[in-house]
Amino acid sequence: LIGERTYFTADGQVFTDDSFRANFDPVRFVAERRKMHGHTELWSSKDGVDWVDPLVHRVEEIDHPVICLNSAESSNYGSYLFRIIPKLLAVRHLVGTVPVLVMARSEWQRRLLAMFDVPERNIINHKVTVAYKLKRAIIPALRNSNAYIDQETRALFRNKAVALGRGDFPNKIFIS
Repeated sequence: LIGERTYFTADGQVFTDDSFRANFDPVRFVAERRKMHGHTELWSSKDGVDWVDPLVHRVEEIDHPVICLNSAESSNYGSYLFRIIPKLLAVRHLVGTVPVLVMARSEWQRRLLAMFDVPERNIINHKVTVAYKLKRAIIPALRNSNAYIDQETRALFRNKAVALGRGDFPNKIFIS
């Protein structure tokens, strides 16, 4: 895992949490990242794929299973609600038992995760200055890749609000 949400496999494949979209092109994705962020080189080695990134200061290996909830704009509250929390639906049977790699440096991020049953002891705080070598990664896809929240995500938020005793709810939620 490099940056916010870029994964490289040992055989040289590149993907993100949004790769399932029909128009995802890994070659274009890598070229855009190089241009935008100054990434200088990408190459396949015998042991896997290495990415030279000026932001990365070290590599950490995680040799146990881990759920990766990373996505773009992880420090934005609306993006956290729209991109990260909905991924918990795909791994709900593992939450609480398998550690979660996710950007959670702020108290509000840890509170949101706890609200959705991810205990703080299970959070590995993802840092964009670290490249992670993951031996066994569970990577849920982005549920809502367009401007609309799907039925399951709406039900997740509605059920959580009911459980927290918040009363009546509007038909629309606006996220900036």
